[in-house]
Amino acid sequence: MYNLSERLKRRHGSPPHSRTLGRLLSLICAVCLVTGAQASSLKNNSKDHEVSIRLTSKGDEIAFSPTLIEARVGQKIKITFVNEAAKDSGIDHNLAILRRGTLDRFIVDLQKVGYNLPDIVKNSALIHMSRVLKPGEKETFEFSPEQAGSYPYLCLMAGHGDVLNMRGTIEVK
Repeated sequence: MYNLSERLKRRHGSPPHSRTLGRLLSLICAVCLVTGAQASSLKNNSKDHEVSIRLTSKGDEIAFSPTLIEARVGQKIKITFVNEAAKDSGIDHNLAILRRGTLDRFIVDLQKVGYNLPDIVKNSALIHMSRVLKPGEKETFEFSPEQAGSYPYLCLMAGHGDVLNMRGTIEVK
């Protein structure tokens, strides 16, 4: 039986479509290697291990924006909290981030001390507590959650986080 591929292979070393296919595959492999290296380099050079969030009060509302932050275990979370209440409103805010599963007990403790922040600062539920921010002020801090789960955050001003529900969640996967 006559086989053109075999005849061309003997004459040219390999069939023409095989050489073209081989060159194409080599080119594709080279592109993949370069692209993969670039993607890996971008990943390593980027702040992939850090998430930066601008967390604000919502104007004169007693609410945070956003109310959900997503991150991964071990990822550095950099939060810039800004009190965006109108300058003449006199509405102060702060931000407290709590350990998983501690919200209800923490609110009870906060109410027991009459919202006196110096009395609550050593509470074991706290991961971070910002200073009290006047309208227009901001504060930046970082933390890295060690475990997956829901980390609540709330404002500790009297009635804000407990009664008016000025809260949010950091979901760590």
